[in-house]
Formats: sequence, structure tokens, C-alpha cells
Amino acid sequence: MTTNDSVFIDENLLPRRTYKYRAFRLNGTAPTDSSTPVQVTTMDTTSHNFTWQIDTLGATASTLYDVVIINDTLAYAVGEMYLRDSTGQINPQAYNMAKWNVENGSW
Repeated sequence: MTTNDSVFIDENLLPRRTYKYRAFRLNGTAPTDSSTPVQVTTMDTTSHNFTWQIDTLGATASTLYDVVIINDTLAYAVGEMYLRDSTGQINPQAYNMAKWNVENGSW
């Protein structure tokens, strides 16, 4: 590793379980030393009943890259979102983020 920060992705983890990770430095195939173990616990499943609705962000040329739901009142969407101006033309300036407005139920 060449930086102090690293991203580690472990898929197919189970809810409410504890996992331990340790990084090893190899000399060929033999470990020479290791990091201090790191213990992480996955979150429990939610008991909330979610209601999903389909919404449109931006005009035809818009693209969403990711959406994160923080809680039942806060969500963000990121991407390239183009809006139409008052004449109906697509504005060439893209917006990069949208925040869910819980008060009126819109982006």
C-alpha cells in the first residue's frame, strides 16, 4: 500500500455480526508481519416499513450516479441533473447534487 488510507470491501456480510480483519505483509508467500486486528460489527436489519415512490430528477439528459438515504427524512442524489428553463429548453449547466425535501416530498 502506498497511502495511509485504504478501502476494504467485504460483500455478503450478515446483519448484527462481528468480524475481525488484519492486514498481512508478505515476503513471497510467507507473512512477515501484520497489523493490529480491527473489529467491526454490521448493523442490524431495520424493522421500518419503507414506502418507495418513483421520482424524476432533471430533464432527459440527466444521469444519476448514486443515491444515499440517511434516514426517513434525509436523502441525497448525485450525478448530472439538467433542468429546463422557462422556455422549455434544457439549461446546459448541470446540477451535481439533489437533497430530498421532506416538508413537501420533493427533490
